[in-house]
Amino acid sequence: MIELSLANATPVSADDMPAVPGEGELHLWRWTIDDLQDRWLEQLDANERARHQRLATPDLRQRFLASHGGQRQLLAGYLGCEPGDVVFNDEPKGKPFLPGRPFEFNLSHSGDESVLVIGKQPVGVDVERHRSVSNLRRLAGKHFTDNEQMDVIALDDDGALGYFLQIWTRKEAAVKVTGLGLGASVRTLELIAVTSDFCKFELPSQWNTDLEVCWLADLTMSTNSYGAVATAFEPSVVRCFAWAESPR
Repeated sequence: MIELSLANATPVSADDMPAVPGEGELHLWRWTIDDLQDRWLEQLDANERARHQRLATPDLRQRFLASHGGQRQLLAGYLGCEPGDVVFNDEPKGKPFLPGRPFEFNLSHSGDESVLVIGKQPVGVDVERHRSVSNLRRLAGKHFTDNEQMDVIALDDDGALGYFLQIWTRKEAAVKVTGLGLGASVRTLELIAVTSDFCKFELPSQWNTDLEVCWLADLTMSTNSYGAVATAFEPSVVRCFAWAESPR
């Protein structure tokens, strides 16, 4: 069984960056807003700075900077360049990728926590902090399969909330690995059987994606977070990292 614990990730310093993942290898990185450096703002590109400025509150802007600025530090470490020199292109539905696609990556953040996943083939990740969800059962009725809805109905409020957030991260990760964005109907994908080890799932034919299957697993997060990761390949090696110190 592959260990997928970001709660006990290996601390790695900026001077000790691993090599780009090989075939079948997956890297997961976790960091928090405490790692934020002021200089990260000037390293963002024009599009990132515009998104940063559009956010309504200082807290939201700080979280965005911590997440996207941190992503730049890590990608630069793999690429061997300066963080401000990392260039992003976008797929038709908005998923970013690197020119020449030396590797694939995906970012998620929720609250003060960020997670980046890196692999040789398409990847997706989603994290959600534990929080109240308005109209939870109505949302489940719209986005969950019949069996998933039955599970929600059978649980008390606290249990239903945790179940909803975990299923939601699985669906988001699956959508993100395809790059489909909001156009994918997650109600057609049942993900009850996902565990902390990778499971293979057929993706709905209605999604009209070149990717027919993906591998999904839950992430072991902190006690206040939920997470899931999806890949276009069956991982044979997973390495989980946390920053021992702030990157450049």
